Amino acid sequence: MRNYLKLDYLLDTEAQIASVVVRVFGEGKVKITVDGEIRETVATKEGTKEDFFLLGVRLWTVSSPELYTLALEDEEGRREYHFGLRNIGLSPERGFFLNAMEIELGEENTLITDKEEELFLADRKGIVAAYCLHKRDLEDKEKLYSLLFHPSLCFLAYDVEEASDRNEAFAVNSLLYSLDKSRPTMGIGKKWDERCLFDVTILPSMEKRENYRIVGERRGKGFTLSTQAIKK
Repeated sequence: MRNYLKLDYLLDTEAQIASVVVRVFGEGKVKITVDGEIRETVATKEGTKEDFFLLGVRLWTVSSPELYTLALEDEEGRREYHFGLRNIGLSPERGFFLNAMEIELGEENTLITDKEEELFLADRKGIVAAYCLHKRDLEDKEKLYSLLFHPSLCFLAYDVEEASDRNEAFAVNSLLYSLDKSRPTMGIGKKWDERCLFDVTILPSMEKRENYRIVGERRGKGFTLSTQAIKK
């Protein structure tokens, strides 16, 4: 069994601190390195958890896309991953936020893709990306978790044309949301042409959840968001 990683973090942009959680799935002894800090542990099928605490964090932004390096060493050798620290959010009135700053999305700074190699470039260029997953991807946990390393990946998307009915589309949407609740989900229809449908969960407080449907439009390889949200 090939060892693989899942990354989570909690970020305080004002205090410039981050708690980074790395889970390693598989078997055997492994060495994990985050920003120069090394931990030795044993991978398990359930996932072995290692916590790292970063001070003076360098944020990933569209103007300065800072990246950190995470390395996994096991009997197969050393593999490196790159990740960025940022907070994202959506407001039905004001649109997209990155690290509490309102960002206007358009053709120049966005991307919709189903090719992970394009995300690596987006990470380094500070591009806000939506990654469209297909049915074949949903059973591959290693692939799903590897996608979450990409700071440019701000929307988890799915092709609604592949869903057999509305219930299946909702099931896929729920699966993507469960992978990472910080990333809004996006349903893309009409064979990725002209218009997109965004199913977004807005959390104004921990006690209250309100769902909105936000409509976007394709702009070249990217997209725009409408600030006219329709409450479901």
